[in-house]
Amino acid sequence: MIARLKAEDRPALFALLGQDPLLGGRIATAFDCWGGRDSVCGFYRIDDTAALLVQGGGALLCGALNPEQAKELSVFLRFAGVGVLTARTPSLPGRQTRLAALCRPAGSAAQPKPLPPGAVIQTEPALWPVRQAGFFAADNPDGWYADACARRTRGLAAIWTVELGGAPAATAGLYSLRDAPFGGYLTAVETLPRYRGRGYASALVCALAARFGETLPLRLICAPALLPFYRRAGFLPEDPVWEIRLDETQKKD
Repeated sequence: MIARLKAEDRPALFALLGQDPLLGGRIATAFDCWGGRDSVCGFYRIDDTAALLVQGGGALLCGALNPEQAKELSVFLRFAGVGVLTARTPSLPGRQTRLAALCRPAGSAAQPKPLPPGAVIQTEPALWPVRQAGFFAADNPDGWYADACARRTRGLAAIWTVELGGAPAATAGLYSLRDAPFGGYLTAVETLPRYRGRGYASALVCALAARFGETLPLRLICAPALLPFYRRAGFLPEDPVWEIRLDETQKKD
């Protein structure tokens, strides 16, 4: 049965999430940031085997489902208006895309990369210029801005930029920053088109790893084509995850 989680469910929830630090860490951080704000995120338990985060048109599943639970979840997500589910296994019908999952173990050596003259890394950038610069035009820049501000205010995110002449050219962030087993979750790594190919994103990833990777494992999800980029920064492949587009014909990529 799918049941909404409450604040008093936090200990049991975190014990469940710790079984999958990648997806569990994302849900754990969202719960501490948005728990109790039902208008922003919904948090659910599926019996005692899985946890679910619903935010906008997307959902994140941590845990395993049996066929009966998968059928119930499929109906639940449809009525909730969810179009995309991210999970460890392709257990629901829809267009299924395999994504790479990687981890950079805590304590791995990291050396910051030099930047071209005039480019500087900002570790506390103003977030409104980042929102306005056009990084997230294909997604939801207002949603990113609200979420990023809330997480950084609560100490749950480090969002850095490379700036040229005071304007952001690239950005990257760690959006968990939790002790083991979760660690940090690297996401929103993007360079404006006119600045690509100069090593800005690579410099940001390496700088974040040098700052936080001594004590925290760092994890991420990416398209398989980006594996070489992240492997050069010390990330190692783990078991994949699946992005399931629930409103499209079933197909595996």
